[in-house]
Amino acid sequence: MASGIKSDIIISITQPHLDHIVNQKKNHEFRGYLLPSRVTRFWIYEPSPVSAIKYIAEVSNGKRPGEIVDGGFIRNSDFNQGKMDGGKFAYEILKLEALDTPITLLQLKTKRWLLGAPQKYCYVKEEMALELRDMKTTAISAHSVPIWPVDNTERAEDEKEPASQDIRRFLSRKPKFPGKQSTTLSGGIRKGGKEKKTRLQQDGD
Repeated sequence: MASGIKSDIIISITQPHLDHIVNQKKNHEFRGYLLPSRVTRFWIYEPSPVSAIKYIAEVSNGKRPGEIVDGGFIRNSDFNQGKMDGGKFAYEILKLEALDTPITLLQLKTKRWLLGAPQKYCYVKEEMALELRDMKTTAISAHSVPIWPVDNTERAEDEKEPASQDIRRFLSRKPKFPGKQSTTLSGGIRKGGKEKKTRLQQDGD
C-alpha cells in the first residue's frame, strides 16, 4: 500500500469560494472538522466541470471562532461570531501558488493517485509528490512572514538543505525576483525561457 505524506492533503473547494481565495478576497477556508496539526498544505481540487488540482496552499492549523483577525475578508466576521453553519474551524491561507499545468482527475485516476474526485480530503501519496517535484508553479500570494522557519544549518543559499520526509523539501525557495515568477516544486526559477536550478534541485537530479 502506497504511503502518504501527512503534511499534505488533496482537498476540494467549490466555486465561488475558490475564486474568492485566488482573488485574495477570502483568506480562510472554513470546514466543519479539525485537521491534524501536521497538515500544513492543501492541494486544491476544483470540482466539475474543471475537475483538476489547480493550486497549492500553505495553511495554518485550524482556528476556532474568535481566533482570527477579520481584516475585511469574506466570512471572517461571521466565523468569529459563530454564525457559520458547518464552519467550526478556519484554516488561514498563508501562501498560494497556481500550478502552471493543472492535474486533471483523469490523470489522477490513471496514475492511481486518486480513485475518484475527493469528497472530503485525502493525503498526497509519496509517489505523486516525487513525480510532481519539478512541476512549474506561479506565486499568487504569500504571508508577510516566511512559511518555513530558517534552519540553523542553512548558512548560505547554496548550502544543502537538511533532509526531510515530507514534500517541503521539494518546494521552491522564495523567489528573489519581483513580480510573479514561474517556479518548480523542487526549486527552479524560470527566467528568460531558461530554468535556473537551486542546489536542492541539482542534488535531487
